[in-house]
Amino acid sequence: MNRKDLETLLLRILAEQADLELTPERYDADLIALGLDSIVAIDIANELEAALGLVIDDREIYRFRTVNSILAYFERLAAGGQSK
Repeated sequence: MNRKDLETLLLRILAEQADLELTPERYDADLIALGLDSIVAIDIANELEAALGLVIDDREIYRFRTVNSILAYFERLAAGGQSK
């Protein structure tokens, strides 16, 4: 999945699960500060797993603090790289 498709998917899931409507200017905003809690974060990860057909390491979920950090994680996976 390319970045634009992933971005669209992620934004849809954030809107549905957390009632967050984000524009590119806010992709570095802390999602927790915007109202995302840990239970909703897990729900979002589960939705991404189902949509993408993969398993996200639970430890990675807590690093998903911004839209950009989530997109970067999937870009590293697509490139075959390890997450940090």
